Amino acid sequence: MVLIYLLMGFLFESFILPLSIILTIPLSLVGVYWTHFLFGFDLDFLGVVAIVLLVGVVVNNGIVLVDYINRQRLRGMARDEAVASATHRRFRPIMMTR
Repeated sequence: MVLIYLLMGFLFESFILPLSIILTIPLSLVGVYWTHFLFGFDLDFLGVVAIVLLVGVVVNNGIVLVDYINRQRLRGMARDEAVASATHRRFRPIMMTR
C-alpha cells in the first residue's frame, strides 16, 4: 500500500490527494465485513479474492474522481464547485462499475 501511495503521489504531484483515495480502502473493508456478517457468509478464499478486487475498484474509482476534480480546477472552477460537479457527473459511471 505504501508503494501504491507513493506512485499515486508522483502521478498527482501531491501527497495529499492520494491520501483521500487510500482512506477509502478501510471504508470498503468495513462494508465487506458487515455484508458477510449480515448474510451469514464465512470469509473464505473467494471472499478474500473479492476483497482484493474490491480494493482495486475502489482505488480506480477514487483516481478517476480526483483526476476529474483536478481537470475542473485547471479550467478555473472553485474547489467546492469542482468537487460537487465531479461527484454529480461521475456518480453514475462509478456506481455502474460495482
